[in-house]
This record gives sequence, C-alpha cells and structure tokens, in this order.
Amino acid sequence: NCYVLIDPFSSEPARDAIAEMQVSGNTVGCYISSGTCEVGREDYPQMQDYCVDTPWEEWPDEYFVDTPNDALIDVMKARIDAMAGWGCEMVEFDNMDWAFDSETREQYGFAATADDAIAYNRALCDYSQQQDMGCMAKNMITTASVVMILCFGEPSTVFFRCGGISCATCTSLFIR
Repeated sequence: NCYVLIDPFSSEPARDAIAEMQVSGNTVGCYISSGTCEVGREDYPQMQDYCVDTPWEEWPDEYFVDTPNDALIDVMKARIDAMAGWGCEMVEFDNMDWAFDSETREQYGFAATADDAIAYNRALCDYSQQQDMGCMAKNMITTASVVMILCFGEPSTVFFRCGGISCATCTSLFIR
C-alpha cells in the first residue's frame, strides 16, 4: 500500500481516483500550494490581491503570497473543505517555506516573514485536522524538518496520522 498524492482540483478523474485508491488500501493526500497563488485555479481571482505581482521564475503561472491574512485563509479553508468532501485523508502543502528565504523575499518583494508563514501554515493545518485530515509538506528546502515542526507540531502526531506511514517507507505518486 502506498501514499498517493492527487491534485483534486485539476480534473474530475483525479477526484474520482480518490475512492479507487482508498479501496486499494492506499492513503490519499491532496495537493495544495499554501505559499503561492496559481493562475489556473478557480479561486485565483479571490487570492490575487494577496500575492505579489511578479511571477515566480520557476513556475510562471504562480505568484508568491505577499500577505497571508484572514481573507486568504478563508479562501484556503474553502479548498480544504472541498478536499474533505472528496475524501482526502491528508493535505499536502507545497511552497509552505516561501517566506524563509530572504533572497526570494527581496527578489519578489513579498511582505510575509518566516513568522507569518509559520502562523499561516499552522492555521491551515489546524483547520485541516478539524476536517479530520492530516498534514504533510511537499518539496521543502533544507529547513524542512524545522519548518514542519514549527508550522504543524510534532511530526509523529501530525503528518502521519494515517497508520503505518513514515518518510522512510511511503511512496509518493502525483496524479493529475
């Protein structure tokens, strides 16, 4: 059995695959970018005011979060609610470390600090847990373990709430 990562917002077949994966004994995580605003997402117009104006060089259809605030958290909570409704067991946050790099902050001009990112991601993970989903981080920089513990708490109790999953043994697939 595997840990399977799905982007449920990308297509109906991706959402339909959640139940199929679970029937096969897999734990299903659902992708969400907490540190960027993605142009292709339906809720992008609601998020746009909270992001910088310069696109990220690595992903030109993504913009770093400028100011994480209650309004942006509400948009993200709506995504988390949708994930819970589709049956996701984990929320896998991407780009949650965007505000930890001073060079990136200087290059893109966002106001968010590392403390802002920690509080924002902690609020999103707390909300995910209220929806009975665990939290994980995707594609972290070298500060990964520090960021994950600061944002989410003790890894053994938060990231891997679904039985038997650990960093050493899980297999991550990304299905669109």
